[in-house]
Amino acid sequence: MNITDYHNMTDRISKSGLDKIARSPAHFKTQTKETEAMKIGRIVHEYILEGVQNYVTSPFDSFRTKEAREWRDSQTMPIITADEVERTHAMREAVLRHPAAAELLRSGMAEQTFLFDEPTTGAACRCRTDWMTSDGVIVDLKTTDDASPKGFMRSVLKYRYHVQDAFYTDGVEAATGSRPTDFVFVAVEKNAPFGVGVYRLSEGLREEGRELYLDNVTTWLQCTQRGEWPAYSDEIIELV
Repeated sequence: MNITDYHNMTDRISKSGLDKIARSPAHFKTQTKETEAMKIGRIVHEYILEGVQNYVTSPFDSFRTKEAREWRDSQTMPIITADEVERTHAMREAVLRHPAAAELLRSGMAEQTFLFDEPTTGAACRCRTDWMTSDGVIVDLKTTDDASPKGFMRSVLKYRYHVQDAFYTDGVEAATGSRPTDFVFVAVEKNAPFGVGVYRLSEGLREEGRELYLDNVTTWLQCTQRGEWPAYSDEIIELV
């Protein structure tokens, strides 16, 4: 399944959808456009994991002239700058130089889609793994400003990577009947020196992520059944 078809499966909830639900159901129902950071992240994923260069480099410094705008509008692939190309190549080289990361990516398959009904709630769900090794380890590639242990831990909590760990692990098992042997994050910094860290979350974090995704899935089901997608509370809330 290609990535476009995957994102168009609106009858199944994904991890990114759970993140929106966690903020509010109204945010889940609001369509968002791909940001520049998301675009670069996708390009880096495709290049590191699949060796695919799905982009073109702009020959113009800006798109102020008619010629430049016409060139931009004629392109069917994402446009990135020469500096972004250089950093994309540097990130790939850094990941492949890292012994643990390189070993994880040595043999396996990228971008597999798994469709499943979440066993506890029965909710229709989906997930798409960045990479799965030949021996069943889910590998998720993250681009970040800080790949140090402390820095990445902040990202885990901010972006709910522990939710992703639990949701994907349980989801692959529900879809295939076979539980993944592990879930590992490969974090690579977006700027020099392009540091790389490889991390496994504790069982405590994974369990917390599981509790969070089950709560989000339940909210999604309730909103779907009622046809109501509220934002925040109508009452005054005390912040402490």
